Parts: sequence; C-alpha cells; structure tokens
Amino acid sequence: MRTMQLALTIVTERHASFLWDLLNSESAGPGDRVEVEPGAAIIYSTAEETKGLDLPWSYHFVIELSGGITSAAAIGAWIYSRLHPKRDKIRRVEIEERECHLDQGEITRIIERKITVDRGA
Repeated sequence: MRTMQLALTIVTERHASFLWDLLNSESAGPGDRVEVEPGAAIIYSTAEETKGLDLPWSYHFVIELSGGITSAAAIGAWIYSRLHPKRDKIRRVEIEERECHLDQGEITRIIERKITVDRGA
C-alpha cells in the first residue's frame, strides 16, 4: 500500500482557538493526529503565531493518505467542513506535494505540485 503525504499550510487572521476548533480538541501540540477515516489523517506540525494584532498566524500540517481516492475525498470534505465556518478568518491555504518515482533504487523522476488559494490581506 502506498502512503502519500501532503504539506498543508493555513494562514489566518489572529484567532486563538482556530487550531483547537480545526482539530476538535481543547488543546493541541505538535504531532497531534486526527484520523478522519482509515487511510486518511491530518497531523499538526507547527505554528507561527505573531504578537502583532494585524499579522497573520500560520499553521502547518501533514496530510497522510493511504486509502486512494476515497481517503482523499474524505479528508477534503473534512477539512472543508472545518474551515468553511471560519472562512472570513482564513487568508491563504497552501497544499504541497512531492512525488518521487524510483526505478531499481534510483530516482527517475520528481514531480512537485503546489496549490495556493489566497484571499489577500
């Protein structure tokens, strides 16, 4: 079974409970994991929280997919359901993927993709 990992960054306006609301938890720390369904998980990595009132906060996650298209659909729907009520606070969402193709232990091709949705400041 192949597992795919995607980097997810969410940039928001200052919002102290954003991370807790997203992970449906009263506290969250690096490495915390939410299993959306078998084969689909989101893992909290780090955050960059600024002291200035108008400066954005950035939250970094890893999305793990091992269940094919159904797990991708499930995690997509889950993330949308969590972010949609807070859409006025979200400034940018970035998803990055790196796919390495190997042939007899040697890298034959690397494909990198990045999707950015930017709402502006």
